[in-house]
Amino acid sequence: MKKDRISVAFVGIYEQPVGLIPQLDSEFCKRLFGQPEITTVGIGQEGLVISTNNKPFPLVIVGLQRIAIKVATEEMLSEIIDAIRGEFASKGLAFKFSAFGINFEYQYININQPAEDWMWGRFINTNIQTKARYKSCPKISFRFGINDNETVNMVIEPRVGVRDGIFLDVNHHHNTPLDGLTDVLMADYYKKSQKVVDSLISDVITRTNE
Repeated sequence: MKKDRISVAFVGIYEQPVGLIPQLDSEFCKRLFGQPEITTVGIGQEGLVISTNNKPFPLVIVGLQRIAIKVATEEMLSEIIDAIRGEFASKGLAFKFSAFGINFEYQYININQPAEDWMWGRFINTNIQTKARYKSCPKISFRFGINDNETVNMVIEPRVGVRDGIFLDVNHHHNTPLDGLTDVLMADYYKKSQKVVDSLISDVITRTNE
């Protein structure tokens, strides 16, 4: 099977919710992803939303209680964080976070059988015996406690449009204060998170007891 990472994201929960949605310069927002011709900026239920023609990412949401940044690569995540930090500073905004998540999306393709069948064989106890006409596992979720302050939540389901592919949505939650969008986020937390998540994915998806 072949593994690909689809996206990486940061979600920070403000230490103190704000009363008004932070307003960023419209020109800054349009040029944030380097694609001003297809970048849209608007206010939604979640807050200020910066996206590209309604695609799932790149995406930035600046809300009353949190900020979320979702992009394709860690290099772009670092660039967006640096840019937003500079824009916040220019407007006298400084957010501290009470908790945060570093999130990843992956896919495995070429698993050589229908995804739901593979998931049943991989995760369902063989003691389950039924007279059902067929059996499959369309979705499964896990939670792993890393330490007193960190958990990894993983959802696995068939990849839409790919018969022999599975999709993984992974949230590495840190119940840890973070002093804003600092260099520590990418230099320290992201690198550690990537190692933790990659090791868990290997255990869950490919490792055997043999």
